[in-house]
Order: sequence, then C-alpha cells, then structure tokens
Amino acid sequence: MGSVISRMIGKGLLYFLRLIDVALLARCVLSWFVSPYSRVMQFFVSLTEPFVAPCRRLLNRMTGGRPMMFDFSMLTAMLVIIVLQRLVAVIFF
Repeated sequence: MGSVISRMIGKGLLYFLRLIDVALLARCVLSWFVSPYSRVMQFFVSLTEPFVAPCRRLLNRMTGGRPMMFDFSMLTAMLVIIVLQRLVAVIFF
C-alpha cells in the first residue's frame, strides 16, 4: 500500500515538473515571436516566473549585481527542473 502511494506521489511530482519544463520551453520560444504584452505570453510568464525569479536573483548575486549580456535564468531554471526530475525518479522509483 505504501509503495502504491509513494509511486502515485512520485508520478504526480514528475508530471508537475514536466509541465513546468514544457512551459519554460514554450516561454523561451514564444518570446522570439510573440509580443511580451499578449495574453499568451502573460500566461506563460505567470506560470513560470515563480521558478525563474529565484534563479535570476541567484545569478545577480553571483555577478555582484553587474548586468550580464544574456539572461541565463531560464536556462538555470530548466537545469534545476531536470535535476529535480532525476531526484524524484531516484527517490520514488
């Protein structure tokens, strides 16, 4: 019984992390083609910003507050999501 519940929790976490991963990718691709003020873009920003903002703050601290030429916070967030997916897979399966 505990194993079944554990697998269900693991699958739920993996589905959630996959959803965020796809939303981050969609936000990256759409940012090239869609206005940042469109409803579609605002939806993806509101969905992914809770994951991107901490990465942006961390990268800002690491550079000492100096502006960077490129914003690597999306890439950092995607890498963190991938690591979390691997951890959930190892822990629950």
